[in-house]
Amino acid sequence: MQPIFWLLMMLACFSFGKCFKCYSCDGPEDCANPREELCSQNNECFTVAQSYDIKLNGLRKGCSPTCDRVNIKGMLCRTCKFELCNGKTGLGKAFEKPAALLPRRSFGIFL
Repeated sequence: MQPIFWLLMMLACFSFGKCFKCYSCDGPEDCANPREELCSQNNECFTVAQSYDIKLNGLRKGCSPTCDRVNIKGMLCRTCKFELCNGKTGLGKAFEKPAALLPRRSFGIFL
């Protein structure tokens, strides 16, 4: 049954051109070497982790429409929306901190 599912998924992807890949794993040992998974257009890549330590590989990775469906109670979950963005090693792009904001300039009169 599984080969038929993958065949249908690939046909849908090629027909609509909207599919992408995410890394997929379940558990710390499995996430040390995640596999690539083909995701449909209504999904995003996700990573579930214990902390923001980007040196760790995470606890779970894959495809899902939202974090609500895959998160583990008490853990962090983040999604991202482009090919393999949840990272083969580490936590992926979703857990990267945004660039620091530049300080505001004062536009008043200087005395």
